[in-house]
Amino acid sequence: MLMAQDFSAGPSSPWLIIVTSGMGLAFILVMILVKFWFKDQKGRRVHEEQMLAIERGLLPPEWSGEATRASIRRTWLWLAIGLPVFITFAGGIGTALLVDSAMRSGNNFSGTMIAIWLAGGAVALAAVIFGGLGLMADQRQHMHRPIRMEPPQVRPVPSIPFEDRDPSAEKFRKQERS
Repeated sequence: MLMAQDFSAGPSSPWLIIVTSGMGLAFILVMILVKFWFKDQKGRRVHEEQMLAIERGLLPPEWSGEATRASIRRTWLWLAIGLPVFITFAGGIGTALLVDSAMRSGNNFSGTMIAIWLAGGAVALAAVIFGGLGLMADQRQHMHRPIRMEPPQVRPVPSIPFEDRDPSAEKFRKQERS
């Protein structure tokens, strides 16, 4: 039914906007589901590795504090790379919308576009600088931190001797009513 519509009306056709938006939302939904699936698989793999390490008497990396340091590094890396990429996409979308609006209304939005890109560029540059400095500071702290080599102390469960019970030796009595 949707394919039977006339798309020759131009880029402002409501069906084109609806289809494009629907495809974008479907893509985002699929990417979110894939992310959750990969996160679940990673959690299962990490759990198996921890159990194998405990069985072998080794120290899992999560107990040494390595996971906390890795999450801090990921945060600085996201700031240094992810934020400028996001700003670039947002600036591109804003520029496209302003160009479309300028074509329809006849107004000149050049000054607004320049201001958007200057502000976005300044924020992106600051994010790269602060993210890089944060990564360097974290690396420097990591070099001076002593590594914990001892696992947490866990007392073993006291063993209870196994009693072999032979059911034939037990006698069951039925209570008699008086």
